[in-house]
Formats: sequence, C-alpha cells, structure tokens
Amino acid sequence: DEIIPNITTEYPLIVILDHLEDPHNLGAIVRSSEAFGVDAIIIPNDRSVQITSTVVKTSVGTIEKVKIVNVPNINNAIRKLKDLGYWIVGTDMEGTNYTEIDYKTKIGLVIGNEGKGISKVTADNCDYIAKIPMKGTVNSLNASVACGIFLSEINRSRGI
Repeated sequence: DEIIPNITTEYPLIVILDHLEDPHNLGAIVRSSEAFGVDAIIIPNDRSVQITSTVVKTSVGTIEKVKIVNVPNINNAIRKLKDLGYWIVGTDMEGTNYTEIDYKTKIGLVIGNEGKGISKVTADNCDYIAKIPMKGTVNSLNASVACGIFLSEINRSRGI
C-alpha cells in the first residue's frame, strides 16, 4: 500500500510503467532510472513484465539500487500520487512538446506499453500528455529509449 518509499528529494521522480511486456525494456528503464536519479518505479502486478533474470542482466546491477513498487492497479496508484501533490506526465505520440513542461515539482512519468502506448484510462488520469518531436519517418521510439530521453530532459530542466 505504500507507494512512496521514504522519498526525501526536493523534486521526487517516479516512473510508472503501463503494462510493459519486454524484459529488456524494463531492464533498460531500470538502468536509466538509476542513472537519472529516479526515486521509484511502479509496475502493475498483472499483464506486465515482472523482475526476471533477463531484467536483472539488462539492468547491469542497477536493479538493486532502484525501488520497484508493484501495485494491483496503476490508475489507483496514479490517483494516490496526485493526492500527494504529484503531476502525472503521460508519454504519447500526440501531445505537448516534452520540453515545454515544467518538471520542477513532484513528477510521475508514465511510459506506455510497447505496442499500445498508454491506455485511455491512464491517459485520462494524466495532467499532461507529452511527446518527443521527431523529424524522421518513424513515428515512435522504443519504450526504454523514450523513457531515457524524458528522464534526461527532466534532469536538464531541473538544472542537474
């Protein structure tokens, strides 16, 4: 029931994974999360990749340094975070340019499923939907790559 584990940072940052399926993506997100100082990663209990040997290997040991919180329902977790003063930023191909959002607050960053993105219910619970503008013909990025880009921008905007 405890979503926020003793976070003492000025601007807490939590990554929320909306039913990711690929263990390589989860491992890479854990690695990037550790590198960028994420306070916790929220993963739903069902219909989502869990911690496996592939995740541990892909995370290159960082799995031990990032708090992983399993929840029965990510939308309930999002509502709880919002009650605690977090702004929830969903990632999608449509939305506000990710560089135009003020990240100098408590942030929950939602990364969607590899094939489906974030669900409509989850998107409806977000305060912002943000996109990474792209120039090429590809209209989406790998979930772990997009997560890394967002985390880098959040740190940059916070002066880190």
